[in-house]
Amino acid sequence: MAMTQHALLVACFVVFGLASKIVYNLWLHPLAKYPGPLLARITDFVYWYHWLRGRLPYFIEATHKVYGSRVRIGPNRVSYIEPEAWKDISGHNTKGKTLRVIKDPGFYINSPHLKEPSLLIELDDGKHASLRKLFTHGFSDRALKAQEPLIRTHVDKMISNIRQEAASGRPVDMVKLYNCCTFDIIGELAFGESLGLLENSELNAWVESILYGLEDAAFYALVLAYPILGYFVRFFLSEEKKTASLANAQYSEDRVRKRMDKGAVTEKPDFWTLVLSQHDSGALNFEQMKSNADLFMAAGSETTATMLSGLTYNLLKNPDKLKKVVDEVRSSFAGEDELTIGNIHHLKYLNACFEESMRIYPSTPLGPPRVVTQTGTVCNDVLPLGTKVSISMLSAYHSSSNFTDPAKFIPERWLDDTPEHERYAHDRREVFQPFSMGPRNCIGKK
Repeated sequence: MAMTQHALLVACFVVFGLASKIVYNLWLHPLAKYPGPLLARITDFVYWYHWLRGRLPYFIEATHKVYGSRVRIGPNRVSYIEPEAWKDISGHNTKGKTLRVIKDPGFYINSPHLKEPSLLIELDDGKHASLRKLFTHGFSDRALKAQEPLIRTHVDKMISNIRQEAASGRPVDMVKLYNCCTFDIIGELAFGESLGLLENSELNAWVESILYGLEDAAFYALVLAYPILGYFVRFFLSEEKKTASLANAQYSEDRVRKRMDKGAVTEKPDFWTLVLSQHDSGALNFEQMKSNADLFMAAGSETTATMLSGLTYNLLKNPDKLKKVVDEVRSSFAGEDELTIGNIHHLKYLNACFEESMRIYPSTPLGPPRVVTQTGTVCNDVLPLGTKVSISMLSAYHSSSNFTDPAKFIPERWLDDTPEHERYAHDRREVFQPFSMGPRNCIGKK
């Protein structure tokens, strides 16, 4: 009898606690004024459910379409699609800006095999600025010009492979070829030697581990948010997967050591050529080199291949736009040798196609989440400490409040000297930030 009473008492406390939490999150929470799905305002379960299914960008997009430009996607999470939010959240800390944020520690996960955070993972603004200053040399105009012959070698090889495949009459897997090409290029720039993927137009085990490792990263983000779940990870991670993970980590480390042994001067300039030749290069230790080499491989390869795949798809689905690109390229150059990095900047229509494709099909559909560390405003709304804020790129780029005919592939919207300009003159182009903005924008955006 006593046991039953105790159980009933515990049950009452649990029910009361849950009810109190629901009431607080819905009506008393500082973010209660923000609209959003009922369950999402009560619990983070909705957020993590869509996160683990790989559908979070689409859930957020659907939420914005129903509830507007500022929505609550979790009890302590707010998503924006207004252009002004970029400066407030990711912009430089100017004198009049009161809001202070850091990268969300629950989103940016460092591999357990890496001892130092990369540029992407480093949370401390001062350390990030110092690290970025060192790497800026490797991504400068001077570096890009020096790296162009290396890049061109792999692009020419990819084009040759496409021609061979097309001549055979078989379908050409452009997504795979783009990945082979970008991983070969970044592999040589980050590690000093090509991965040789274009030789057989096939991905190797290491590259596949990078691509499919994103699924594991999604799960580990949940573990980071709820550490108690880490206890159960061991029961789901097979010995085969553990062994493969260690082997891939060692493979990466060996390649970095091999590149570092060559020193600053190499036959083919890469990311490290200018970085290591700087007088302050000694500030960069091996572990930092390793973590950032891995970052460049993951961030510089797959995202570029995704962007190229999206562009190819959109041009093939819109043959009139494809014809304009072909005509522009062929009328601007006498031969392939003139197609250099410096010259293609003048191809206005081609560049507009790139921008429009990245708008419709962003490689990173979720904006970089931040956590408020000093109360301030986003779009003139005061946010309390601990609020997690983000700008959903997919939602912002597909919103009719930002772009006219958002679902249509219209490169002309980016050009001011076309007959279509008047229709798209009121597009809010400033919301388009595919490489983020501010001191933590993508270092490789050029």
